Amino acid sequence: MQEVVFLRRLRFLLAVLFTLLLPVSAFPQVLRGTATLTVLPPDAVALRVEPAELALKVGDTVQLKATASFSDGTEREVTSEAAWSVSDGRVASVSGGKVRALSPGQAEVSASWQGLRAVALLKVAGEGGTSRRVVRLEVRPPELALAVGETGELRAVAFFSDGTETDVTGEAAWSVSDGRVVEVAAGKVKALSPGRAEVSASWQGQDSRALLEVRDVEVPPPVEGLPEGVFVARWPGHIPLVARAAKVGYAPGGTKLDKPESEFTVEVTRPDRLERARALGLEPRVYYWNGKFGKWVALASYPVEGGKAVRALNDGGYSGWVAVFAVRQPKFTDVAGHWAEPVINRANGLALVEGYPNPENPSSLERPCRPDAPVTRAEFVAVLTRALGLLPEGEQKLYRVVTRPTPEEKERALAGMKGVPGWASDAVAAALLSGLASGRAPGDFAGDEAITRAEAAVMVSNFLKKLPDYSPADLSRFKDARDVPEWARAAVAEGVLSGYPDGTLKPGATITRAESLAVLLRLLRALGW
Repeated sequence: MQEVVFLRRLRFLLAVLFTLLLPVSAFPQVLRGTATLTVLPPDAVALRVEPAELALKVGDTVQLKATASFSDGTEREVTSEAAWSVSDGRVASVSGGKVRALSPGQAEVSASWQGLRAVALLKVAGEGGTSRRVVRLEVRPPELALAVGETGELRAVAFFSDGTETDVTGEAAWSVSDGRVVEVAAGKVKALSPGRAEVSASWQGQDSRALLEVRDVEVPPPVEGLPEGVFVARWPGHIPLVARAAKVGYAPGGTKLDKPESEFTVEVTRPDRLERARALGLEPRVYYWNGKFGKWVALASYPVEGGKAVRALNDGGYSGWVAVFAVRQPKFTDVAGHWAEPVINRANGLALVEGYPNPENPSSLERPCRPDAPVTRAEFVAVLTRALGLLPEGEQKLYRVVTRPTPEEKERALAGMKGVPGWASDAVAAALLSGLASGRAPGDFAGDEAITRAEAAVMVSNFLKKLPDYSPADLSRFKDARDVPEWARAAVAEGVLSGYPDGTLKPGATITRAESLAVLLRLLRALGW
């Protein structure tokens, strides 16, 4: 290693000498005062292991330290960076410099770093003068059953002649008889496909194996420790009220039903958490697992039996995993008995409706919804962009289609546009920029004016046009098709508007808050929510 250091320094000195011999004309950058000085780092010249000699008894452990010395006279500990090894694995094991004595004998413990190597001499004596040797290895448990996608853990335990045992899971060599069925690393196994396979461990000349059976059973999605974005809710801080997800839409034998239940009840299996949830002002709500998007999504929910179970309306005909979570949400005081109560209930869970401040206590979550109030153009745009991703910071999104405009983008979008309420300026700017909406007249958004059924349908359809499988609606079947404005006739997507019992569409009529939420839920269901 000293020869390598010498050659490095020789090359550096020759380069400097060659530079000094060049004519001044070769250095215009120096004359201009722009020369660059490169400082080379010091070279590592030596490595030592401390202590250099050690005597242990079987079963003892000790931590060694590796220190590097550099050409500038400095030193630095490199224990965690060095590669450690032992000359006789029957005598001792080493990991990160930590040595464990296994059986009587001698061995060298080596550390290697940056081309340097240092050695410590180890002597191991038996306990009480007796010889200790490995007599058997055992993998625990001997049998393990997993479903596809599940993970499990095996342990390798070594038994010694003196009657002691030691966990050697991290030191054993692991292998599997069929890598298509399962994979293994340091005892951790993952089930890949249905079948059987043997998982083997080898250590100190001893072998053992476990039989692993992988079943083709769907693993329920997690309810605890969910990553950000997996749980769709208005605010963070939800509490799972079940130990694991349950399944609906399937017969007792596991066969999927052709027509799932229109409603079902999910039991709260963690009642110990109810008191804490109530103290935090959280309400139980049923969520279903949307496998397409990998998210927990709310359903219309009604606690029963004092909150020990929750009834859910299956408005989308969903089959699969469901769970109960306690969440924070508004409690609307004026929707009981309304035809749209189930719609508003689910929209509340999806964070699509906020309601109006309680006149007696504006900060209270008990507030009116005003389902029969006409919806203004600004209000509809606010709800639509909310459904498509424009949410306050910290709330979870269904989609991330619409993003909050930058101050520059907002100024550009709203330049010369009147009729934009201040509270809805972000939503209106985002809708204008993304092509979801336009002004009612040039330069006038008319945000405080009631929106018509045709206008709402076109705004929703402008989003659907961005997706595959878009198809325009045939409005000619309605009795009043001639009343549909020219600009809306070819701009409404199939399924967005439903007519009235008398066969009319009433495109110029205003819509209520309840009707607008029904339109948005039809949109979300059509998109796979």
